[in-house]
Amino acid sequence: MATAVRQALQNRVNEQEAELQWLKADLDKALAAKRDMECHVAISSVGKNEQDTIDKPKGSAGNGFALIDEMELQDKRQTYLNIQCTVRALCHEGGLNLQRMYCQQSTRDLANIFEVAKKCHPYLNRFRNNWAAVELVKRYLANHRKHTRMLEQLIASEVDDPATGSSGESLTGDASGEVPINPDLQ
Repeated sequence: MATAVRQALQNRVNEQEAELQWLKADLDKALAAKRDMECHVAISSVGKNEQDTIDKPKGSAGNGFALIDEMELQDKRQTYLNIQCTVRALCHEGGLNLQRMYCQQSTRDLANIFEVAKKCHPYLNRFRNNWAAVELVKRYLANHRKHTRMLEQLIASEVDDPATGSSGESLTGDASGEVPINPDLQ
């Protein structure tokens, strides 16, 4: 009886071993098919990426080309504005010094901004070396510095002549420089 049990167990082990060999062969075939498919996808996507990649035109945005046109978003203005808004917000969040030029910014900070921008807007992956995002950052930094200078000049002109309001009229009531008291307020 013990030999019958032993023989039954041995038969079962042999069956399982045969099944294991069959499963291994099936797995090898599946892995080979997967590798072939991955190679096929990689080869087909290389051509597509090169076709979709947009190279930077000569010049700079606003001086040589219109950025919205080169980004091929002239018919999708809202998409362009959304990308622009995201890049502006990332300039603040990314720790850029808004009073410095693009070339004076940390490469690490800029790279982080470009990566986050591409995650938020996958459309930006089409531009070789992030040139579209670079142009947006450059334009934003230049505009921010220009706006700050204008505000500083405005404030400086008001500080130079504090008695003059924005309309050019004197804020004081007479030549003494004193403001008259309104008798109705008492």
